[in-house]
Amino acid sequence: MDFDKIYGHDNIKAILKNSVSSDRISHAYIFEGPKGVGRFSTALAFAKAILCEEQSGESACGKCKSCVMADAKTHPDIRIVSNELYDDSASSQNILVGTIREMKKEIYIKPFYSDRKIYIIPKADTINEIAQNSLLKVFEEPPEYCTVILIAENTSVFLPTILSRAVNIRFNVLPAGTVEKYLSDSYPSISPELLRVKAAMSEGSIGTAQELMNDGGADSSRDGIINQLCRLSSSSSKTLYDIIDVLKSYSNNIDFMMKIITMWFRDCLIIKQGSDSVVNLDKKDKLKQFCCNISDDAPFHLLDIAVRYTKYFKQRAKFNLALTCMMFECWEVLYDRDNWYKI
Repeated sequence: MDFDKIYGHDNIKAILKNSVSSDRISHAYIFEGPKGVGRFSTALAFAKAILCEEQSGESACGKCKSCVMADAKTHPDIRIVSNELYDDSASSQNILVGTIREMKKEIYIKPFYSDRKIYIIPKADTINEIAQNSLLKVFEEPPEYCTVILIAENTSVFLPTILSRAVNIRFNVLPAGTVEKYLSDSYPSISPELLRVKAAMSEGSIGTAQELMNDGGADSSRDGIINQLCRLSSSSSKTLYDIIDVLKSYSNNIDFMMKIITMWFRDCLIIKQGSDSVVNLDKKDKLKQFCCNISDDAPFHLLDIAVRYTKYFKQRAKFNLALTCMMFECWEVLYDRDNWYKI
């Protein structure tokens, strides 16, 4: 992995490149940010640049033995820390205190090949307080040749003593255009309309976008949800319960369902405001038909409902009950209370 292959985060890459070129490498970093935005890839590019034998200026040469080993993920001085690294039988998703203790022993052994050693710890925010206290000695008395990079979604779980001894670098979500550019480069055979949808659904995470692209059922699920929303806008009889029953089948992927619903209502608002810059480009005809069947102010209320219930679901509301309430509220926006007899 190289800096120039990382999408976005130009300011962060500039900071890290400057650290390499000036040979001012800290003993500890925390790469904080949402999942899938490039924290791990950036850590790998940073490690590669630090250990490059022919490095001139800011970036790795990509040709020396160190770079070749880094690209092949066989460099003995770039260690990706997991429980399985030191214990093949470990099954916990959290970084265990035993893993940190084994890492500490290894840290004090000098590098095998390069002048420095880099330890990258994904899911570092799963390290409990006992393990953090064990790690603290390394942060307080670090070997001059060692750098530790903690990758975390939330630094609030770290002890103040850990935070105060590391350089904290915040990774924000990527603009939809950046994710779309990545998808366009990586999946040139996919239509631009569909790539735009996937980029919007990713919420600024290239990792999430990749998962959506590789999920064979995602497109059919999206179609199914949108079809039910279209039925909602054209209902003239007792179809609401049928719609709810179909949407209940998405109970295992509530976040996905709510993304589709929220994007749909947001696009309706855009169309009602006289613009065509919608996300669901491949569904524009259905969108326009949907909008013809609703009032001008309905999208404001529908979008508010979707955002509100997304929050409820994240707070672990009972799915069937919350879904039913949400769809009843949407029905009321579209048909008002005088039409309850149609349900």
